[in-house]
Amino acid sequence: MPVLPLVAAVSASAFALDVEARLDLSAHPVPAGAPTVVVHAPPDLPPQGATVVLYLHGWEGCARAIVASGVVPCLDGGAPTAGWGLGARHDEAGTRSVLVVPQLAWRARTGNPGRFREPGFAAAWLAELTEEVLAPRLGLDRVDDLVVVAHSGGYLTALELLDALPVRGVVLLDALYGGADRVASWVAAGEERRAVSLYTGHPGTTGQSQGLARRVALALGPQRVAVDPPAAGAALAGHRVVVGSTRWHHGAVPEKHLAEILAGLVPRREVAG
Repeated sequence: MPVLPLVAAVSASAFALDVEARLDLSAHPVPAGAPTVVVHAPPDLPPQGATVVLYLHGWEGCARAIVASGVVPCLDGGAPTAGWGLGARHDEAGTRSVLVVPQLAWRARTGNPGRFREPGFAAAWLAELTEEVLAPRLGLDRVDDLVVVAHSGGYLTALELLDALPVRGVVLLDALYGGADRVASWVAAGEERRAVSLYTGHPGTTGQSQGLARRVALALGPQRVAVDPPAAGAALAGHRVVVGSTRWHHGAVPEKHLAEILAGLVPRREVAG
């Protein structure tokens, strides 16, 4: 399992750190010259356990661009692509977590989960990520929690992972085009589980998100669900499910909401003073 050169070859104790790798296990074919996973660690991440924030991109996604600020080539020697800047948004939350972006279908207009549909694949993939990247490169001795964040077509992979991995939180950023019943059943099955679904004006994500809220309210009581709260992240303190509309367009939803939701979902990072 080759680990590619660091995007930023700096000390993780003082600066953010990006590590690219080509794992032996990959859910989709990825061309040579591109990572199968990109891991972003914030400054001053303590060398103990952390939450893994597993970000699942949508159609035509590029793992490098998801993390990067500025422009990067998705493929070594390829044309520059505008970064989404989600590494920086992750760090703004100030959480004890690392951002992990697997490369899903390579630059394709599909949300196909690929091998993540196979029984046992997701657990084996997470074990390889931990043993080959998180532990040796970031010094993390354990994964405390797992939060899945999906944008757009990434929701299909998110649905596959809910019961395949020990997921504690799922965040759907204009992504719940289907499967509201599966998310509701997953939430109801564990007291520690939390779900957030934000939607734009798309009828699919609107209807499914509102359906999620109704199902969980029926199963757990309306007091466990927040609908259109002023701040989605803050509403997680007292609710199992948060559903709300966003004024931002589809492509901007991750940038505008990732930090505030993670801040409400993931424990804070203690920084030595």
